[in-house]
Amino acid sequence: MPRQEIELSRRQDESYDVLLRRAEGVARSAVQRVFDQDIVVTEVAITIVGKNGGTSVPILRLQVTRQLWQREPDPQRWATYFPMSRMLLGL
Repeated sequence: MPRQEIELSRRQDESYDVLLRRAEGVARSAVQRVFDQDIVVTEVAITIVGKNGGTSVPILRLQVTRQLWQREPDPQRWATYFPMSRMLLGL
């Protein structure tokens, strides 16, 4: 199963909720790209790491099978969120 870790830096004055929505979009694109590039892949895991200043912590992990993704390509449905990330990033 392909696994990717993608770093996403917080933009100036960006709230945690906006960073999280952006992370979901990045994860959605990454999952789709993996499935589009390799028809043999049946499952993928993407971890989005949020960065704020010098701190980096995982904010979500999206792991999904091709079959489930084709049925419902919604990152919120398949993502695991890390609730402590907001505090750890100082947001």
